[in-house]
Amino acid sequence: GALLGADERRDVAEWLSALSQRETVTPRGESRFPGTSEWVFRHALVREAAYSMLTPDDCERMISLAHASLAHWRERADCTAQNLSISYWQASRVYAVLGQAANARHYGRLCLDVSGAEPPFFPGYAHEALARAEQLAGNSAAAQRHLAEARRLAALVTDAEERRALENDLAGLAGS
Repeated sequence: GALLGADERRDVAEWLSALSQRETVTPRGESRFPGTSEWVFRHALVREAAYSMLTPDDCERMISLAHASLAHWRERADCTAQNLSISYWQASRVYAVLGQAANARHYGRLCLDVSGAEPPFFPGYAHEALARAEQLAGNSAAAQRHLAEARRLAALVTDAEERRALENDLAGLAGS
């Protein structure tokens, strides 16, 4: 939202509405990013097809936006470990989508480093990011270790929406 102007936000809302009506995307129950709405693909095959159509410019823009978000939080005096955890996770996910396992792992590790003393939701997502990066890199044993730890942490998440979001991402990862 904040990176888009009013006209761009309206265009995005119209596209999301049309895609939702076609059962391509659906709103996530509760966003992992406070104050924002989050949408997910309804089917893994559609998600993979969409990601395969990203242009080099799309990829660079995704990387730039993830790093802009991270830079925004790093510069704020009120930045918390949770803000950094979310930003590192976001960067890791972008790199995973783009097939860059080493970068996805790097930001996943940074996410884990800042999440250790946080509620289970945050280290759970750090392990989700690392499982995704290791899976992408072909390191199935490491991916399974991180997936198991993320599942263990998900069971400790007390907020039902947060637990469901993490469990859904883990289920999608286990199924890929």
